[in-house]
Amino acid sequence: YLDDIKKKYGEPDHPSFTSYSSGVHSVRDISPYSVNDLKKMDTERVIKLIKEWRPIGDKYNKKPSIEGFAKEFENLVFENPQEYSQIADKMYSAEIMPVYFSSYFSGLTKAIN
Repeated sequence: YLDDIKKKYGEPDHPSFTSYSSGVHSVRDISPYSVNDLKKMDTERVIKLIKEWRPIGDKYNKKPSIEGFAKEFENLVFENPQEYSQIADKMYSAEIMPVYFSSYFSGLTKAIN
């Protein structure tokens, strides 16, 4: 059986290794909006987007993801803590996913430190 596999696929690159990978594929979370895009919007528009925006497709195909959007939202809050500290009451909403809530407070915390 092993000989048949070797004939079909060739000799393994590292036969003495118990496991081997020829590389690592990494997927970076991508946001549908950059921090600069979000800075051009008022806070009401940003809140509306984080309540309503949902990704289309598969996150493994380098499509925008909720995680990517949340990271950009965190950066936005970090860069604009005065403005975004005023919307804390709007972040307590069942319509806002926990990842955005976490990103909001992470951005504020980083700005304070």
